[in-house]
Amino acid sequence: MKIINIIIPIISFGFFFAHPVPEIKAGQVEPKTLVIKKENVTCDGKKDTVSLIGIPYDETASYLKEIFLKVQYSEGGEKTVLVGSGYEPTVQFADINHDGCKDVFVSIQTGGSGGIVQNDLYAYKDREFVDLTVPPPVQVEAYFIDGYKAIIKLSNKKEYNIDLSNRKEDYDRLGLYNDGKLSELSELMVDPYSNMKITGTLSGLGLKGIQRISGAYHADGIGDIESLWFYTNGKWVLEKVKFRELKRHK
Repeated sequence: MKIINIIIPIISFGFFFAHPVPEIKAGQVEPKTLVIKKENVTCDGKKDTVSLIGIPYDETASYLKEIFLKVQYSEGGEKTVLVGSGYEPTVQFADINHDGCKDVFVSIQTGGSGGIVQNDLYAYKDREFVDLTVPPPVQVEAYFIDGYKAIIKLSNKKEYNIDLSNRKEDYDRLGLYNDGKLSELSELMVDPYSNMKITGTLSGLGLKGIQRISGAYHADGIGDIESLWFYTNGKWVLEKVKFRELKRHK
């Protein structure tokens, strides 16, 4: 499996133009204001109103089929962008691209079995949303080997040999192993980000991502890849990456 480069070119800036919350007709579910914050994201020194608005499938559904990010300017007017769908969206503010203005970081729970989170990062420039993108998942080589063990190789050339012998009974029952020998070549399950947050890095404010590595199935958690990213000169730089094994009782 090819390992990604440590420095990853950013995708070209994408400007997201006005995308109003759709007009609700009679009998349809009303939009819900989920989060509302006062932050200066237009960089004019005045507080703007930033909100997340969700439209569920029906009045009892917790899943939101559309989630919108809206900025209402302090002097009047507004801009809205569709950011995705899912559960329990949150919003944070910080100058991640280091241009002196606060950016908008949105996280949305997707509800999948792996606990995957959708993350979006927007700058606000010339009264338009600019999608800065977030760092791509760290790619690794991760696979089972004979003797109820696994090998995990990260992009910084670090390698981890993981003892999985406390899962012997489960793996034998599943037919993954036979007397300690692999039944066939099998890779571990490496998820996209299950968590991403704003944090300090070696160079300043950036993002920390966590990806779960699982064994025979998603609930068979083996450990997490923790990565620190810093945004500079239009690129995401992977400053640090490590694997942290989960402790599992025998």
